[in-house]
Amino acid sequence: MKQDKAIARRQLHQAVQIPAAAARSFLLEREDDSYASLEWLSRYGALASQWFGTTRQFRVALRIAEFKLLFLDGNSQVAGAYILNNRTWAEATDWVKHLLEEFGLPVAAYHLDLPYEIPKYATSKRRPFEHQPPQAFSEMARYFSMTDEILKNQTKYLPNASPIRCWPHHFDMSTLITIKSSYDPEQVKSVSAGFSPGDNSYHEPYFFITPWPYPNAEITDLPDLADKNFWHTAGWTGLILSAESIIHTASSEMAELAKFFAKGIPVVQALIED
Repeated sequence: MKQDKAIARRQLHQAVQIPAAAARSFLLEREDDSYASLEWLSRYGALASQWFGTTRQFRVALRIAEFKLLFLDGNSQVAGAYILNNRTWAEATDWVKHLLEEFGLPVAAYHLDLPYEIPKYATSKRRPFEHQPPQAFSEMARYFSMTDEILKNQTKYLPNASPIRCWPHHFDMSTLITIKSSYDPEQVKSVSAGFSPGDNSYHEPYFFITPWPYPNAEITDLPDLADKNFWHTAGWTGLILSAESIIHTASSEMAELAKFFAKGIPVVQALIED
């Protein structure tokens, strides 16, 4: 099952570039790349691009569990859907272009030029996407949904917490809690809390709380932790909860994850406070 989740994650990482590209193609560029970030839509179980368009607004979304693209209009109604299973990257992007043309948007503006590199997945080289096994995709959708719901509840009274965004570069979803703002980037202090479907540090899905700047783990007294949390200290410092370690029943997963963020954010914040 570990390999199944890794395969699902790689395909989702590739596919999520398609909706992100829609916003990147039609919106004004922002230095922090937030205009290409995605929002979790619980109604559809999907990661959706920012709104784009002029006289009418649209967004492209990736429905995680069903592994399909959605084209949404300004009322968040589905104007088109495209199942990715057995379809290639080129076929999927052609479908997006077809919808853009149908709704009067300049197709030539749509591009897939990325300001970053992602791994060279097989699906970017004409190999069709595969929605196999479906359980791995459903599990990813559940983790995105839980993270979004819990962090929205826990940060709604924090004016210094950013919207919860999924970043297509690393394919992680998080909120950024600013502890100390400054015009000098070297003086900014913040805490990032969220979910990663897996990466070079951990191939399995995990939840994280990381401080910025990273404290030197060799000289910092990281507090001992109970439960299943642990510190990551190789290259970056952060508090980690692996998805595999939490109890896989709906109520227990939510309770454990809510506890992780509620207790962990103050612990991590204390590492960077003056």
